Amino acid sequence: MKKTTILSLLFLVILSASSQTLVDTNKTWNVYSSLNFGALTTTSYKFGGEITIDDITYKKLWRTDDPTRADWNEYSYLRQDEKKVYQRMSFQEQERLLYDFDLEEGETFQGWTMYNTCTVNLTVESIDSVTLENGEKRKRFTFEGYPDQYVWIEGIGSLNGLLEPAHDQCVADLTFGLLCFTEDGILKYNHPNLESCYVNTVDIDDPENELSFKATPNPFHKNVTVSFNYTSPNSYEIRITDSRGLEVLSRNPFSGKATICTTKLESGLYFIQLIENGILRGTKKLVKAR
Repeated sequence: MKKTTILSLLFLVILSASSQTLVDTNKTWNVYSSLNFGALTTTSYKFGGEITIDDITYKKLWRTDDPTRADWNEYSYLRQDEKKVYQRMSFQEQERLLYDFDLEEGETFQGWTMYNTCTVNLTVESIDSVTLENGEKRKRFTFEGYPDQYVWIEGIGSLNGLLEPAHDQCVADLTFGLLCFTEDGILKYNHPNLESCYVNTVDIDDPENELSFKATPNPFHKNVTVSFNYTSPNSYEIRITDSRGLEVLSRNPFSGKATICTTKLESGLYFIQLIENGILRGTKKLVKAR
C-alpha cells in the first residue's frame, strides 16, 4: 500500500513539474454552445496582445463566431499567477478566479461566473492524468457534479469550454462543450463524439437539404479531391485552413468535383470547408502525411 501511495505521489509530482500554462498565444479553443438544447454554434478563442488595468497586466482574449476565423473581436482579459487563472471582463470592476490547478483531492474550488456574478462550488473528486491526441499526458481534475461530473485538464481548461468551468450551476438554458484544442498548431484535444472542430446546425432542419460533402484521400499527400451534390445556380467556395484557422488555400469549383493541389502544404492538421452562397455547409478534418 505504501509503495502504491509513493508511486502515485511521484506520478503527480512529475505531472506538476511538467505543467502547462493555460494563458498563452500559441493556443486556440473551439467551443460549441446550444440554447435550450437547440441548434449548435461554434465560437473560437485565442490570445493576442496585452492590456493593463489597475496596474495588473492581462493577455487579451479574442473570439470569433466566423467559420473562416477571419473576423476576430476583443472579448475578455485573462492572466495566470502560478497555477491560478483569473479573468476580467471590460464591464466588470473585479477579476474572477477562473481556474485553480493547484487544488488537491477533497478540496473545493470557489469562483463566480460572468452570469449574474453567480458563485460556483466544485469539490475535487479525483486527480489523475489523461492522454491527449498527440500522446502527451496532462494532469486531469474531476469534480463532483450533477448530473455529470466536471473535468478540467491543466493547460487546456474545462471540457465545458475555456470560459465555462461550471457555468450550469448558475445557468440552465445554455450548454457548452469543448470541441477542439490546438497548441503550437498541433491538435491535442478533439471532442470524442464529434468528428469536426466546427459545428453549426442553425437553420438546418432537413438532413436531405444538407450537401453530401466528401474530401479524399485522408491522410493526403499531393492532392485533395472534394465532391458534393453541386447545384449550378449556387456559388461555392472550398477553403483549406491550418489548425490555427488561417486560410492556406481557396478554390471556386465549377462542378461537384474538384481536385486541389496541396504539394506546398507542410505535413500536419488542416480543415477543409465547403461554403455555399457565403454559408458554411460542411467542415472536414484532414491530415497531410509526412
